[in-house]
Amino acid sequence: MKKNLKENFIWNSIGSLIYLFLQWILTVVVVRVLNYEAAGSYSLATSAATMFHALALYSIRNFQVSDTKDEYTSGVYIFHRFLTCGIAFIFCILSNTVQGYTAEQLLCIVFYMLFKLSESFVDVYHGIDQKALRMDIIGKSYIIRGCLTAIVFCLVLVITKDLNLAILLMGAASILVIIVYDRPSANRFQSTNPEINWGQILSLFKKGFWLFLCTFLSNMIFVIPKYMLESYWGKEFLGIYSSIATPTIVVQVAATLVFNPLITVFAYYHDNKDWGKFWKALIKTCGAIIGIGAISVIGAALFGEWGLRLLFGESIVPYTYLLVPIVITTLLTAVARLFYMILTVIRDYRGLAISGFIAVVACVAIGPLLVGRYDMSGTNYSMMIPLIIQIIFMILYSMHRNGTKNTPKAGKIK
Repeated sequence: MKKNLKENFIWNSIGSLIYLFLQWILTVVVVRVLNYEAAGSYSLATSAATMFHALALYSIRNFQVSDTKDEYTSGVYIFHRFLTCGIAFIFCILSNTVQGYTAEQLLCIVFYMLFKLSESFVDVYHGIDQKALRMDIIGKSYIIRGCLTAIVFCLVLVITKDLNLAILLMGAASILVIIVYDRPSANRFQSTNPEINWGQILSLFKKGFWLFLCTFLSNMIFVIPKYMLESYWGKEFLGIYSSIATPTIVVQVAATLVFNPLITVFAYYHDNKDWGKFWKALIKTCGAIIGIGAISVIGAALFGEWGLRLLFGESIVPYTYLLVPIVITTLLTAVARLFYMILTVIRDYRGLAISGFIAVVACVAIGPLLVGRYDMSGTNYSMMIPLIIQIIFMILYSMHRNGTKNTPKAGKIK
């Protein structure tokens, strides 16, 4: 039975927040059980895997969910995901092998990449659930996987003090849930058997390329400054920055959850050329994100130092000035993802790619100066400025593609 928009929103929100909260707790556990240097290694692994996680996803989820005319079968989407995960894993190993990392660092990256591949693969099953308007299944999956992976990670880390082993077994726990729960659940709505149709698969690779390129470029906005921070200032600085930044992901998710359940709705308005409702929904969504942003910034300013001290101890206090700027950067990321989704729905791949490319060029241009001179603050500004540039270009492309004449007039929104 289909769930209504409110039920889907609630389940997806609760599940996603619990999952991300538990993933964030892992950073705290690494610091508490080991040290900031180990947290830096963990952050390095997450950053390295993030780039190739984008390749594994190939940014097909929004396309899959907005495929209201069933241009591709679920089996094609699933086999396509098998291929992208395999390609991403190979490139991850090859790329990081030549980076000069120690064997222990390289294993950390590879094991974390295996965990991220489990997230990549379950995403295609969640796309099937979302099209069937059953995001309650997605929410339950997040809760089950979040709890099991966090328990396994923490137990292994506390008992063995081996970060790599903890990451490896966390990935195994995630795969177990996908096999036992996610695949059978998705199979209730559409066949989850992979379908080898090379014509459709190649077509999907072609259509998804620009989406993947934009996601890859967008991820580079966050990866490049972190690499610079680790290179210029060392793993401990990266560990401190990542420890402060990780809790703010909850803010980003809260903002993102506002529009994730609306992808199919935006696609319906677009396909039916109902521009009035399309723009009203977009403006309301932007208003909700701004509201979440205001609350988050005020909360970080008032209670941020107390919360960070509670989590990490007195050693983190000298760096709490980073929290509010990081929260702002996190909210900019949510806005960028909103317009990424909009351009995907309206199929403006050129706008996505150009916006992302310009943002990365800006990041590369200003990063060495800002990170080299201002360490962790420079890292944050090296993300914030390119994000603002990317958002401006995506807004311009959104208005150009649909036409500003279709936007609702002031005072008409209800």
